[in-house]
Amino acid sequence: MDQRIIPGLRADNWTLGMSEDDIRAAFDYTPTRQRTCLKYEQVDFFLGKGQELLFMHLHGDYDGTFRGIGIGSTLADVQTKLGRPYFSEDGVFSVEGFPGISFLLSPRKMSNFYGLDDEPGDPENLYGYALKDLTIERLVISSGS
Repeated sequence: MDQRIIPGLRADNWTLGMSEDDIRAAFDYTPTRQRTCLKYEQVDFFLGKGQELLFMHLHGDYDGTFRGIGIGSTLADVQTKLGRPYFSEDGVFSVEGFPGISFLLSPRKMSNFYGLDDEPGDPENLYGYALKDLTIERLVISSGS
């Protein structure tokens, strides 16, 4: 079983709550910094007021998975391996019973989901979009609370 990602805790050696200094020490190059975010090639780290890691976005060619779900997987894959995804109030796709991991689609696709209230009963579709056509661009690892 792939243990690179543990929802609500870590991805690879990056653990929620770690300090900015520890994050920087894990890389041999300087990140792009945007306010409270350190951006690296495969992961963006979002820091709290005390410069501790609150959540991270895994993206690009990051190849770690959780139960076989990773960058490039579809929401149909999520449904098969984890359960039915839903679009949460936080603006991400989540699955009941798996706090601490959520999914973002490409920005163009994500913007189509804001403000939707009704979900059709078709298990292969979500808000009229085929689950097999909705591809994950980012995995979000957070505390899950």
